[in-house]
Amino acid sequence: MNNGSLGNGNLNQKMDIDHIDEVFIISFALDEKSCVVYADENFSKICGCFVDEILGQPINDYLYSYLVEYLIKQEMTLLELARQKFPSHLEIDFVSRKTNERKTFICEFRMSRYLKKMGWQVLVIGRDAEKEKLLNRLIEFQVESSNQLLSGNFDMFITLDDKKLIKTINRCCEKELGLKKTEILGQDIRTILANQNDIDSLNQAFMQVSALQNVYNLRIDLKIRDKSIPTLVNVRALMDNFNNDIGYALVLRNIEKELAMEATLGGIERMQALGELAAGTAHQISNYLNAISGRVALLEVDLQTNPGSNDLRKSLLPYVNDIRSTMNRLSELTKHLTMYARAQQAPVISLGNANDIILQVAVLVKDTVKSRNAEIVLNLSKEIPLVYYSPIHLEQVILNLVMNSIDAMPEKNGRIEIVTRQVDNWVSIEVKDNGCGIPDEIKPSIFKAFVTSKPVGIGTGLGLAIAKQVISSIKGVIEVESEPGKGTVMIIRIPISRKRKIIV
Repeated sequence: MNNGSLGNGNLNQKMDIDHIDEVFIISFALDEKSCVVYADENFSKICGCFVDEILGQPINDYLYSYLVEYLIKQEMTLLELARQKFPSHLEIDFVSRKTNERKTFICEFRMSRYLKKMGWQVLVIGRDAEKEKLLNRLIEFQVESSNQLLSGNFDMFITLDDKKLIKTINRCCEKELGLKKTEILGQDIRTILANQNDIDSLNQAFMQVSALQNVYNLRIDLKIRDKSIPTLVNVRALMDNFNNDIGYALVLRNIEKELAMEATLGGIERMQALGELAAGTAHQISNYLNAISGRVALLEVDLQTNPGSNDLRKSLLPYVNDIRSTMNRLSELTKHLTMYARAQQAPVISLGNANDIILQVAVLVKDTVKSRNAEIVLNLSKEIPLVYYSPIHLEQVILNLVMNSIDAMPEKNGRIEIVTRQVDNWVSIEVKDNGCGIPDEIKPSIFKAFVTSKPVGIGTGLGLAIAKQVISSIKGVIEVESEPGKGTVMIIRIPISRKRKIIV
């Protein structure tokens, strides 16, 4: 990219500015050995590998040589470097294993006790350094450069005249606000703010940038119809050739996902605490069940061996059998509580029938589905072949999909159908519902971490991301078909092949 003309503020050439897309973000997480335990698709593209090929591998394999040499010389890992530099930002070069091409990212290191409980020692979030620097240069241009700037869609960009009336907006702004230019041009910017506090904050920003000729950053919410958009705003005064104020330039970044992530991290701690509580509760229930089981066994022996109690035996044995059956069901439920409290355990791969896992899940959700005035229907093929999978992890995936369907159920006549069948060289598992469906705007990123259609603080945004990693690790695929208002179909395909090593 030729940045020379940018330094002079000359945008007469179209150059690469017309092709700027959204700021490229990567994210990955490391364990205590500096091995990758989570990676998004953007990071896998930079590395030239599939996500499941990266998981479990040392991060040094994807760092450019000079940084690896530095870490070796200092006898430290990237995790240790992150701890020393935290919370600073570092420029790190990553290398593609296919093309040997390197790309620089400005990396921020996130560490917290919530991440540590997940086995993530550090979460690394990187921004494309080249595009970040270009963005910082673009927002410094005078108003005559705005026509070219408007062709970018990396953030919302708004210019105002000296009366704070909206003069121009870019395509990204149209998309985020859900408005056409003709609907908003000429309006006072303060009419689309959420409340009086935001109006006062923006007025203060206008006064400061005009008086001090600096950049002012603030946090405000936009309010368009019934839609609220949380944003971080960069405000700059626009000057003519005689240094007179002629308006303002605003760069606004939607931070809805960042706020959701913060809420999610708080929810992770509650989930961990719930897991510990489930494990302790399951243990206590098991102790009580063992005590009851012993006494029921003594009662059975007494009824069978006492010759003078035939009538009593005939009348009591059905009740004893019912007690035994109920105890067995309760024992199975405590077993599942224990398994999900240990959901991070290493996968154990075995050859099995996927129908068995679905039947177990159906038992777990039976009462929940009934309480929602809904039904769950199993349409399981008896002809599907055996496949290799980790039973506890496949059950976790299917249970997650079913619970998502339950959350999406209408108030009445809710229906979930689980179908299994063989499709070519795959065993197909389909979880169908007639719920609210997935909004079109998040459908392309539904399998990314921290993306959820549920309200902030309710959905973690991790379930489908983990599900995709689990299914990908056994060389399977997971897909979604959904139409808002009509329901969703989640499709899992597991290959009919020899056992493969997996990493979850």
